[in-house]
Amino acid sequence: MERLFEPRAVAVVGASRDPRKVGHSVLRNLLAGFEGEVYPVNPHADEILGVRCYPSLSEVPGPVDLAVIVVPAPIVPEIVREAGEAGVKYCVVISAGFSEAGNEELERELVRAAREAGVRIVGPNCLGIINARSGLNASFAAEMPPAGSIAFVSQSGALATSVIDWFSSGDVGAIGVGFSKFVSLGNAADLDFPDFLEYLAGDEETDVVVLYLEGVKDGDAFAEALSACAGRKPVIVLKGGRTEAGAEAVSTHTGSLAGSGEVYRGVIEQCGGIFVEGFEEAFDTAKLLAKAGPPRSDRVLVVTNAGGGGILAADALHESGFRLPEPDGDPSVLPEEAATGNPVDVLGDADAERYRVALEEFADPDRYGAVIVILTPQSVTEPARTARVVAEFAEEFPGPVLGVWMGRHSVAVGVRTLEEAGVPTFPSPERAVRALRNAALWAKII
Repeated sequence: MERLFEPRAVAVVGASRDPRKVGHSVLRNLLAGFEGEVYPVNPHADEILGVRCYPSLSEVPGPVDLAVIVVPAPIVPEIVREAGEAGVKYCVVISAGFSEAGNEELERELVRAAREAGVRIVGPNCLGIINARSGLNASFAAEMPPAGSIAFVSQSGALATSVIDWFSSGDVGAIGVGFSKFVSLGNAADLDFPDFLEYLAGDEETDVVVLYLEGVKDGDAFAEALSACAGRKPVIVLKGGRTEAGAEAVSTHTGSLAGSGEVYRGVIEQCGGIFVEGFEEAFDTAKLLAKAGPPRSDRVLVVTNAGGGGILAADALHESGFRLPEPDGDPSVLPEEAATGNPVDVLGDADAERYRVALEEFADPDRYGAVIVILTPQSVTEPARTARVVAEFAEEFPGPVLGVWMGRHSVAVGVRTLEEAGVPTFPSPERAVRALRNAALWAKII
């Protein structure tokens, strides 16, 4: 798929002068960051956004690797045939009005046209594709996501735009997380999850893969590709349509068969994938794995300035299969009232220096595979300074260090400090532990 994600030239068939039209948005996005040639195709325009326009693909002067098609559904098969004649190898069909609208025969005609023309299809009824690392935005998303190492493949274009908006927003919970590839499958009439899993398994720019799927058409092919990819890097799967009500919604969304949520869970976990039950869990897990990797063992140390937060973390860790061995350190380095078991409670009046002392004394890298540091905003708490202490500690600790800065306004600067330093940070102990559990399950630690 090199020429899909690294095309030398892209044509937009159905490029529009109207800023309200999808064909205009796609062209604008391509011109904003793509360094190759861009050819608008529209028989009714001489130029769009200052770029010369061509009446058809056959009249484009140079070779085209990728055509983005935004024309009425009935003429899409004809455009695909023309693309094949012009030497185009990949088409992203954004146009809707196929199986999701009950027009199964038109979709079958599209697939026949593509096969006869030697063209591979993304879509139809999709948002498009993005290579954030190269600047290719062949979609009608409003923004380009930040570049990084997470690939997201989704059957929902709207969910993909929500992800882009969140991680482009500057929200402190999304800082430091970026993406390699974005793929909106739409109806997946041709290229589907197995094709992209096979590609992403070998993609050096991708460290973590996140899938949003509603259904698969070839279960054996999906399982084989998932197993191969998950053997090389984490694959996180968020399944839509797990319930009867959700399955009914799936049938009208992309025309897919949803299937039993429990069957999907069993297959995904058997193949080494990480099955998650919600949007936050999916990207909490992706953030942890992209920034810090899985724990080195099932032994976890918790350091906290709040007894309640430590208890919640201990409960969640125990329920998830982790162990909390007591540290082998000198209790006298902390105030007499501090608890030096596990969790280590540095007390509510702990400043940043007390956190530093506790981590240096009790967080033995030979004893623990991960460390969770909890901070709640109390009258003498130092969220930002403590975050810098934790970030410095995380640079030396060989396993993941997770920050749990509980609160919002008072801890925001500390959260930003941690995230910018590459320390995955969570608003609650339960979310941190859930992400750590998923990472450990992928690494087969618990």
